[in-house]
Amino acid sequence: MSLADYLAALERALRDGGQPAVVLCSHLHMASPELLGGLLEHAFLRWGDQPWLHEVCAPFLRRWMKGDVRLLDAWLAGIPRHDAHLNALRTVAAIWVADDPVAALAWTGRLAEEKQGMVLSSMGEMLLLSHGEAALWQIARSDSAAREPLLNAMLEVLADEQPARAWQIALSPQMSLSKEGMQAVAARAVRVKGSRAFAELEAAQGWQDNEKRAVAAVMMSAWAESDPASAAAWLVETPGQWENATLVSGLAFNLLEADPSAAMAWMEIIPEEEVRLAGLQSVWSRWAQADLAAAQQWRLEHPAHEALLAEGGL
Repeated sequence: MSLADYLAALERALRDGGQPAVVLCSHLHMASPELLGGLLEHAFLRWGDQPWLHEVCAPFLRRWMKGDVRLLDAWLAGIPRHDAHLNALRTVAAIWVADDPVAALAWTGRLAEEKQGMVLSSMGEMLLLSHGEAALWQIARSDSAAREPLLNAMLEVLADEQPARAWQIALSPQMSLSKEGMQAVAARAVRVKGSRAFAELEAAQGWQDNEKRAVAAVMMSAWAESDPASAAAWLVETPGQWENATLVSGLAFNLLEADPSAAMAWMEIIPEEEVRLAGLQSVWSRWAQADLAAAQQWRLEHPAHEALLAEGGL
């Protein structure tokens, strides 16, 4: 039989349900693993990423995963069309990560960087679904090149459902997330934890001060977006935060969207002169870009700030 004959037979078997197709592929695997690889390649090209195709592929992909991974890599390399290749990668990752997360991660770490990003998010979801939080700690102990981006992806998935728990895990020194991963989790956590998230970040071990400031700025922006009044009140009441001009500006810009006059008034009470003056210039400039007439009217009504705005070239 030719490959076309087998493909037609597979299509007929699929009409009768998944199991006949698995039996057909099983016979073909015993006769010629290479031919089976070609058949599955054409199946992805023809039908795309379908649940029944996962069912058909799973037994044979597992054999390649546990046996000669070169057969698996050769099969993937033989799928030329980008969308079909991506579907196959995701299928392999989903099956493998549910069976053996560490081996799956090691394999992912050998993929080209652009392909890693395509499969890590789906791997993260599958890992949490099949292994729960235990998978996070298992991956944290691995030495794969893909460890950090996978942890980031998994914690972002967890943070969508349990932001406070994801934040608690992210702060653990054993996680060793990237700054970007911490920021993504922190932005979700601060919306439910408020000022407590800042205190927990301050107490966290293993982070440099500049890294904490970068995460805090993202947190403030997220908090200001969800509850600007609470964020502003906390900032006014908390000594030692004003030197972070990025953090202050993040709040001001969020206030600006809701009430530009209130944003300017809030900037005026900042005790640190350098931050206050730079902030007033920055906020007014942003306001003028959005609504020049309103910003100019405010300027006319507050002549005391004219020299400051003119000094900033505004």
